[in-house]
Amino acid sequence: MYITEIVECTDNFKLKKPGWASSESSIQQLTERGVLRLNIDTERTITSKPEAPQLRAYQQQTRYDQINPVSVAQEIDKAKVLYSQAKQLQKRSFDDLEQGHNLDVSAFKELSEGLIDSVFRNPQALTMMTRIRQKDEYLLEHSLNVGILLGVFGRFLRLDESTISDLVLGGLLHDIGKIRIPEAILNKPARLTSEEFQVIKQHVLHGQSIITESDVKLPDITVQVMIQHHEQLNGAGYPHHLTSADISPYGRMASIVDIFDALTGERVYKKAMLPTAALSIIRSMTPEKLDSDLVDSFIRCVHVYPMGTLVQLKSGRLGIVSELNEKMPTKPIVKLIYSAKHNRHIKVEFLNLAHATANDSIISAEKAETFGLDLSNYI
Repeated sequence: MYITEIVECTDNFKLKKPGWASSESSIQQLTERGVLRLNIDTERTITSKPEAPQLRAYQQQTRYDQINPVSVAQEIDKAKVLYSQAKQLQKRSFDDLEQGHNLDVSAFKELSEGLIDSVFRNPQALTMMTRIRQKDEYLLEHSLNVGILLGVFGRFLRLDESTISDLVLGGLLHDIGKIRIPEAILNKPARLTSEEFQVIKQHVLHGQSIITESDVKLPDITVQVMIQHHEQLNGAGYPHHLTSADISPYGRMASIVDIFDALTGERVYKKAMLPTAALSIIRSMTPEKLDSDLVDSFIRCVHVYPMGTLVQLKSGRLGIVSELNEKMPTKPIVKLIYSAKHNRHIKVEFLNLAHATANDSIISAEKAETFGLDLSNYI
């Protein structure tokens, strides 16, 4: 239903702007905020959703079932090494392509397996690494982050082993075509003209060409991620303007993850957005552009305050979300590093906000640069 205004509410909650309530969870949130009556635009009500192909079911007793889970602390050092090695591979591959060589897909397949192993040992460690960004390495980091987050998302949805592997490979390769976009357009420190944006859109088709020229056969799911990650359910995406029924669930997943990482990444022409704000924007894009059910699942997957988010507590202390709490998403374990009240560093310690003795709570997500902090020094 398309909500136009709140008519009666016990908690002074006001609608920031009209929008869709597209799931039971949306209705529940309105109820919890005290909404008693509201107006809807019946002409914009969506009565049915075209069925997309189903996600491939999880199969028991896969290789990943043999991987023993570990804590974030046990996995984080391995994740750092793996992330660094993955960036080096991305850079070598891009350099090779610029010199006219074919893409070595086997190296990416091997990389994807290493990433997946880490995700299954503890998905939070590599997710933490996606929060450390370098403005001049966006292309390398973005493809790597999308691959990681698709693996984490696939694990959350309990997809089968081969599907997760295909998803990660698709994420790693999804922007490979940007290597053929002129540098002046790709890293332009200002708003693109309509003509320049049309050039940018060609990167998807360039990616197809690179794979064809490399004479490799990629899994269907990997190709769907590469080709469909900019498509939208209402047909307004690109390059093929596919509509709902023609976009696979894996293409839908890729769209969500791609947008989230792009919004939270630092670029030469824009500042990074807080993860909380990015998730809000993604939710606002449902159900017209993005799949509502998958967006809800992704938010549950990464949580309200994703790993690596800098948060301010009621006490005035700043901390980095260093471990998620599945049962209480707003009460993660945070690594305390700074006092916003006194503008100084404090003794580093971990605080589990779910413990009754914590006597503190998150009031907001914050940008590290506001306080002159470099989060890479604390992760």
